[in-house]
Amino acid sequence: MDQTVKVGAVQAEPVWLDLEGSVDKTISLIEKASADGVQVLGFPEVWISGYPWQMWTSPVINNGSWIHEYMANSMRRDSLQMRRNQRAVKKAGMLVVLGYSEQDRASLYMGQSFIDTDGEIIHHRRKVKPTHVERTIWGEGQAESLQVVVVDSKFGKVGALNCWEHLQPLLRYNEYSQGVQIHIASWPAEFEMPDPEKIAWLYHETGEASYRANQFMAIEGATFVAVASQVLTEKNLERNGLTGNPVTKTVRWPPLKMDRLLTGNVAWWWILNDLWARRQATCRAYR
Repeated sequence: MDQTVKVGAVQAEPVWLDLEGSVDKTISLIEKASADGVQVLGFPEVWISGYPWQMWTSPVINNGSWIHEYMANSMRRDSLQMRRNQRAVKKAGMLVVLGYSEQDRASLYMGQSFIDTDGEIIHHRRKVKPTHVERTIWGEGQAESLQVVVVDSKFGKVGALNCWEHLQPLLRYNEYSQGVQIHIASWPAEFEMPDPEKIAWLYHETGEASYRANQFMAIEGATFVAVASQVLTEKNLERNGLTGNPVTKTVRWPPLKMDRLLTGNVAWWWILNDLWARRQATCRAYR
């Protein structure tokens, strides 16, 4: 099917630990993208209610000081807050891939819901294997999360993965085998390589490495890739346990004047490859 699809990716700062505020901002971004004619819109990993960097910067035993608040501000798939999002998507007439910290009974998951133009959740998946210390917060995705592509979308075959799922060769191949044409790459904020004399950091944990993963996926999978990522501003360092951390002083690309932007996958990568899809795409980032 030949058609032109306009795709948007959210690259913005979450409303940290605030479920209602997060939903308000989500709806605002959906409305903004809709006004620009966007048909497919992707959100970052756990956009609602933000990726809690403090789990990396303090001992696990200290998580108790904030985890209950985080759970209270995570979102259930069947909730009033989700229905608000669904109504906004229906009004906008677009397909949205929404990333959020999903609460299911007493557990949390790194969820991605695919909401169609009728406001219905036509597919839902969870990050199959949360990364490292993430497993102290979120549970693992079940077998149905291996279905990563919506095959009956009016805008083509839309797929999505979270963060380091892009580094799993078999998971990428699994998505390619499902015929993905437009891929939403959902990420948290990322940092650049700091001075090794100040702090130990690994290259594969940098924004540059994530850019390369996104680019390679487009080449390897012959698919369009839109990068949706969180950003972090200076005023929110303390709540993320990053005050004084050398890694926050490594910005290479400060393209946004947004209250002293510190980090985020804000270098917009959009890899155009329609050798197999036989379709065109235009793209835009939303902040």
